[in-house]
Amino acid sequence: MAAREYAPRAPRFTVPIVVLYRTSGTANWLEGRTENISKSGVLIRTDRRMPVQAQVEMLLDIPPELPSPFSGSTICRGRIVRAIEPSSLEDRPAFAATIVEYETSHLIDPRRI
Repeated sequence: MAAREYAPRAPRFTVPIVVLYRTSGTANWLEGRTENISKSGVLIRTDRRMPVQAQVEMLLDIPPELPSPFSGSTICRGRIVRAIEPSSLEDRPAFAATIVEYETSHLIDPRRI
């Protein structure tokens, strides 16, 4: 059996950022907090369980000192790839989402998206 080759994982940064998120097609934004972020994905702690495979939109204000392709007010679109249940260490659920596309702007108003 041949050995599998894996692409290196994008560096992850532990940055607690308030994030607004919603499943695609819904109007209401919900609030969560990032636990870590990379150029390809984000782990968000929230008060709600989210279904794996759901399309998701996320609105973040990414600090400029974070070495990433985006900073400032950014809307990201992606897909939830993992759901994390509450545990004895953390009483709130979380989800991991890919970042498939993003737009940056200095003034993103979630009411207009």
